[in-house]
Amino acid sequence: MSSQRRWHPTTYLLTIKQGDEESLKAYLSWFNKECMTIDDLDEKISLATLLGGVWPQSQFMVELTRRTPVTLREFIDQADNFINAKDTLQALTEPRKKELQRAERKARAPANAKAYEKQEKSSQDKRREEAPTRGLGPRFNRPVLTIHEATPLSPVKTMTKVLPAVTAYTCNL
Repeated sequence: MSSQRRWHPTTYLLTIKQGDEESLKAYLSWFNKECMTIDDLDEKISLATLLGGVWPQSQFMVELTRRTPVTLREFIDQADNFINAKDTLQALTEPRKKELQRAERKARAPANAKAYEKQEKSSQDKRREEAPTRGLGPRFNRPVLTIHEATPLSPVKTMTKVLPAVTAYTCNL
């Protein structure tokens, strides 16, 4: 049962409307597919439903009001011409739009790079300004020790402090 084609009455075509974001090409292909499901389709009814289904605020509707087609063939020819003109216009303007976007990005890139460099320089300057103040504070006010004084097991340190004490002790004996 699922493989059988479902047949619709002619009035079903009145429910097919072009969406506000739907292209004319998509609407016509959908309408044509639905026309295949209708048994006895009259040309005048299909023309009337096509005219009623076109989105009222589309550019194609403006063209239809200038020159209303009388037959279905005229409507299809007019729609084909409109679709071809729109596709050609899009093909011509798309590369230009991309070029303009690239040029705009390049124009913004140096400005962004300069702002980034200024920002980087200012953060580097902040770090440089903070560097001298790092060693100043109660913790860092101790005298600087040499390597021999800093290590507890240094032979120099132990010898300089221990020898006088040992000699004083041995001399007193």
